[in-house]
Amino acid sequence: MITSKELKRAEKQLGALKHKAPLVVSRSLNRAIAKANTTFSRESRKEYHLKAKTIKETITVKKATRAALKAVTVSRGQRLGLKHFKVIPGHINRQNPEKSKPIKVAVKKDGGTKELRHAFITEKLNDHIFERKTEKRLPIKKLTSVAVPQTFKNPEVRRKVRKDAMEAYYKRFDHEIKRIRETSK
Repeated sequence: MITSKELKRAEKQLGALKHKAPLVVSRSLNRAIAKANTTFSRESRKEYHLKAKTIKETITVKKATRAALKAVTVSRGQRLGLKHFKVIPGHINRQNPEKSKPIKVAVKKDGGTKELRHAFITEKLNDHIFERKTEKRLPIKKLTSVAVPQTFKNPEVRRKVRKDAMEAYYKRFDHEIKRIRETSK
C-alpha cells in the first residue's frame, strides 16, 4: 500500500529537487500497476485455459498522475462462454455434422476435459457452445463458465500479484530517483 510516507521519502531523497517527488511516485505507481496486470494475466492463465487477450479485454486501468497519486486497475466482465476455454473439437464437421464427435471442454488446467454429450457448436451464433433445454429445437442455452474477475479471487493469484506489484514499485522508485538526480546535473 502506497501512502504519504512514500512521497516524503521521495522528497527526502531528492533534496533540492523535492518538487519532482510526485512525478517519481506517479511513474512508479504506473509501472507497478502495469506489472500487476501482467502478473494477473500470467497467473490466471496458469490455472485456467484462457488466452491473454480474453483477460486483457476485461481490464481497465486508471493511471496515477502528479496531481492524483493513485493508480487503479479493475477487471469487469460477465461469465465467459465455453468457447474461450479448451474445446475439442474446436470446429464443426461441415461435411457430415451428424457424425461429429462429442464436444469436450476443459476450463481449469488441472481438471481434465468434460464431455458434453448434448452440446453443439453453431457457426451462426459466433461459434458458441449451446445445449438444448428440451427435446424440441428451441429453446437453447449458451453454456458458460467463470468470469475473468472471478479468477482473481484465488488467494495465490492475489498474493503473487501484490508481491510483484510492490517489487516493481520499489525498483522503479529507485530508478526514477536516480534518473532525476542524473538529469538535473
